[in-house]
Amino acid sequence: AKDFAIAILNAIGVPTKAKMTEGDLYDTLRTQLRERGILYLHVDEAQHLLRHKTKATVLDVQERLKSLMQIADWPLHTIYSGVPQLADLLTGDDQLANRSRVMRFVHINLANEKAKIEEVFAEIVEKKCSLFIPDELKTNDFLGRLCHANRGCYGSIIEAVQAACLLAMGKGKREVDLRAFAFNYQRETGCLPSDNIYMAKRWSEIDPHNALADLASIGN
Repeated sequence: AKDFAIAILNAIGVPTKAKMTEGDLYDTLRTQLRERGILYLHVDEAQHLLRHKTKATVLDVQERLKSLMQIADWPLHTIYSGVPQLADLLTGDDQLANRSRVMRFVHINLANEKAKIEEVFAEIVEKKCSLFIPDELKTNDFLGRLCHANRGCYGSIIEAVQAACLLAMGKGKREVDLRAFAFNYQRETGCLPSDNIYMAKRWSEIDPHNALADLASIGN
């Protein structure tokens, strides 16, 4: 919890001293948030607040988070985003849970989000990058590969499309092709060519989380 206060103070440009206690840090933090007129505080990857999941640590973090929501004469709103383990922050504390609004970001899939995937794909490729989309990349097969390779994560899908476009433009091409996606995927995951979701025939059976499974088994 002490590191959390220091990180926020550093982010808003407030220096700290090594001798400051945890209480001093949070007193300073609450004052600075109010004096600087900060109404919204967004903490990304907030699951890291619970690196040590002892009961005492969780309770300490919960108390500190509540203290930020109780600044005198200041309606600070805090936003915590991260992976599902973030839910542990609300476990066992009714006060914190009652003051929170939880939003689930579920993985998208082609069956339910095809129109959205097509829209963002065309927006990036055609409008933002002025590249041509070949028919091969307009099929359900490719869109399914794109979604599966990025584990249904909307942000990762966008990044994958952007990266493929940058690769194509860097080579002076006028269109983005399947090879660009396959090249980037293998470079980023380190997978075997046979496990490249963009090229494999039975791609839906490949778990992108296991891209390095063959290396992990060496020596076992």
